[in-house]
Amino acid sequence: MTKAKHLLAVAGVIFLIAGSDATASPASDTTSPPPVGASSTTPFFNAWGTCRNAKPFKPPRRHCTYDRGRWFRGTFVLKSKVGKVKMKACFRIFSRPPLGGQHGCGTSRMYLKYKAFPFWVRGARQAFKVRVVWYAKAPGGNHKFDKAGYSWMTVRP
Repeated sequence: MTKAKHLLAVAGVIFLIAGSDATASPASDTTSPPPVGASSTTPFFNAWGTCRNAKPFKPPRRHCTYDRGRWFRGTFVLKSKVGKVKMKACFRIFSRPPLGGQHGCGTSRMYLKYKAFPFWVRGARQAFKVRVVWYAKAPGGNHKFDKAGYSWMTVRP
């Protein structure tokens, strides 16, 4: 019995050594997809979602829970690195009815460097995912909104 345990331990060490060589090759690093996260970062904007309802709106969170019986609150944030821009946020809820399929958009009235978008759901306690896509427009001229980033989170009852 001890020989079998020893042989199993040696086989495990060999497997770990062989696995570490395969993951350390530079070819595998260039072909792997980027990690999926709850937020996006570009050279011009940072976007994230959090379960917090007051400043500071950190850390970014991927999973949240309900605050009370049938009440969920969270915040989605967009921060500009290029100065003041006009911001627009569009959300969509992915779930079964009654929450699934709800969507909407909102636009800032002023040019801002930072926008915290409070998000809340009342009336139904069920699991859902919410995605917020941020758009920004530079001051001056009649430019259209360009995609600035995205945030998403999963809410569990």
